[in-house]
Amino acid sequence: MIHFPSPAATPKKHHTIQITPTVGDLCSRIYHLIPRLKGNVEHSAVRLTLEDKARTLATRHDLEVLSREDTDFYLNVRLLFDEKNKVDPSIANQLINPRVPPSTPQNLIFKRPAEQTPQVEGSVKKQKLETPQSTPLAQKVASTPLRPPATTTDKTKDPTMTFGSSCYEKHLGKVGQALPIPDNLITLMQEPCPFYPDKIIYQTHIFRLIVPEINGKPYTLANLNDFFKKTSHPTKMSHIEADALMKYGNEAPAKPYWIMVTREPIPESLNKTREEQEALLAKYPNYRMGTILELSTSFLTQYVECQERLNADTYSRTLEPGLTLGCFSVSGLFLGEYDDNTRQIKVGINAVRQIS
Repeated sequence: MIHFPSPAATPKKHHTIQITPTVGDLCSRIYHLIPRLKGNVEHSAVRLTLEDKARTLATRHDLEVLSREDTDFYLNVRLLFDEKNKVDPSIANQLINPRVPPSTPQNLIFKRPAEQTPQVEGSVKKQKLETPQSTPLAQKVASTPLRPPATTTDKTKDPTMTFGSSCYEKHLGKVGQALPIPDNLITLMQEPCPFYPDKIIYQTHIFRLIVPEINGKPYTLANLNDFFKKTSHPTKMSHIEADALMKYGNEAPAKPYWIMVTREPIPESLNKTREEQEALLAKYPNYRMGTILELSTSFLTQYVECQERLNADTYSRTLEPGLTLGCFSVSGLFLGEYDDNTRQIKVGINAVRQIS
């Protein structure tokens, strides 16, 4: 039986929100709003403005701090939908025709970077930065595809990014058979999350390549610690149930494949029996429970790449019956036995979807 340590109580702090918006933050907001505006003829100009803005941001780094003009745009994007979930006409007009500076709500304080002005060589005189003339939307060609707030190649900057062949080689070793990032992954990232309607998939999932071998050695549960203890940020399985190791320890995938995994147990999955959790998961097509190897790989690689411990104080049931995985602490990731007919407030499901 698993001992579930109680997380330390953290006192609530009340303070003013301080935000330093970045290009990635603005992209995130835009990609959340575009699907909500599709089919809305009345506000098609707003949708076109957002899509055009996303294209102009596509060439910039996600961690770049926004300029004053883009920060105002970001603020308006946050306020576009009112409390009744309807588009605010005045905010929509600000986005389409950004001429009048918006007022900042009292509960938001933006720490904007000081605007820099270039120095003339050999002189202390400053030159005023020129603002380029904007091109009307109708004259712009939509040639640049939309993208999620971070690209699939910028893996070290955003903990929601992919872990593929290049990341394996960077941290663990050469994979026997490489499999490129799926062509439909960018599209999937932009879709609404089925578990959190107010978010999109890239915000709630991580994306992982599961491989048959590394450096010619089978990629199995029994070999995980040998692989992950040699990384630049070493981690391990702190405990593997003996029966599970004996039964599943030497199973390696027949071929490589990609999966997407929820970053935390899905809503309403905690404190339920396995049968109740399976019934809940059946409401979401294409999703299933993850195998021990899939979930272990997802959590361990997330730490190696981003130093983030998913499921730090929760457990996920695995596709293999009678087992849970989680409580990822400084000691490592815990795989233990747990009765499928028992409810526990810390045991839920991290849902998995295979990407074809």
